[in-house]
Amino acid sequence: MPVGLAVLAAAVVGMRLPADAAHGADAEVHALDVVVSDAMALPGAPCTAADYAGTFFDGATVTLSDPSGTPLAEAGLTGAPRASDSGCRWEVTLDGVPEGPAYVLRVASGATAYTFTYDAAELASREWSVWVSVVS
Repeated sequence: MPVGLAVLAAAVVGMRLPADAAHGADAEVHALDVVVSDAMALPGAPCTAADYAGTFFDGATVTLSDPSGTPLAEAGLTGAPRASDSGCRWEVTLDGVPEGPAYVLRVASGATAYTFTYDAAELASREWSVWVSVVS
């Protein structure tokens, strides 16, 4: 049966083709909200972009990977951080994160990187939101 007819037949009877299983067509997709804070900033710090120009945070990337190292989503820290009760922080959302058993979150700039690991149950219990503090 030609491929087009196989796709049509699968749609009519409501079954998945083997290729769909390989790509996780029915897999749940998440958005992970990540707050990255400067562990050295004190509450009430000015938190301006100028204060962070040329530091670790200036151009840092936040990458989520699976345990084998395959990147799943990435975002950069941009602009001025926001002031909080815990000092200065940046917020990013990593969209399109596929369901998996475990994840590795990496905050990196230049040769310096900080790595955090989470399993799926932990992220679910945190409602797909994490807060990490790093030192520049």
